[in-house]
Amino acid sequence: MRVKKVNRYYCDHCKKAGCQKAAMVRHEESCTRNPNRECRFCALHETWVGEYQHQRTLPELIAILQAGGLDKLRDASGQCPGCTFAAIIQSRDEQQKKYTGPEYAFEPAEGWISEEEFSLNVAMVAFFSVINESREEQRVRQQWGESCQ
Repeated sequence: MRVKKVNRYYCDHCKKAGCQKAAMVRHEESCTRNPNRECRFCALHETWVGEYQHQRTLPELIAILQAGGLDKLRDASGQCPGCTFAAIIQSRDEQQKKYTGPEYAFEPAEGWISEEEFSLNVAMVAFFSVINESREEQRVRQQWGESCQ
């Protein structure tokens, strides 16, 4: 019989767990529940399109969502699906913490953004169409630049 002890790593912000430390460190840096997250979508946009999508912090985005709604959040986040989703998730978490207790039964659907209003998949398709367009444009420019020399 063999016995094997394995280290298990857990995200400090969500319920995700894994056996590889490097993978969990990478996840934790951009976890949607991490208030100090580094958005990988924004990094991709900056790399391929060459400009920042937005320069707002996550607490600012959450405040914009709570004050102005989803459309204002989309504008403020530069249509970034990761930042938009993180602001929605963390705003929900804040609401849930406020309204928990024996005297108040929190109804998750109440005041929350529905999937019809914001779909992460639809936002990601739109985001990656812009990224892929820029990548193709850069590839064509590079190809033409090499053939002209």
